[in-house]
Amino acid sequence: LNTFLNGYLRQGDRVLTTALEHSSLVRPLVHLKETRGIEFDVLPPGRDGRVSPAAFAVALAQRDYRAVAFSHASNVNQCLL
Repeated sequence: LNTFLNGYLRQGDRVLTTALEHSSLVRPLVHLKETRGIEFDVLPPGRDGRVSPAAFAVALAQRDYRAVAFSHASNVNQCLL
């Protein structure tokens, strides 16, 4: 992940991510914001603990992103239904 982020993102790039991500993604994004001037937008989860596809669609329609980074599953968060 670090290799991708450091090799792919350039100054002024914008990344879309979620509030549910592991620090292995969040920490490099914060570091690149501080050192390279990248920006990132964070989508919050809904009441069910998930980020809705509609929220992604709205965010993607509002801005241009160089990357969208999120996990499809986590061993940290579980949604108990």
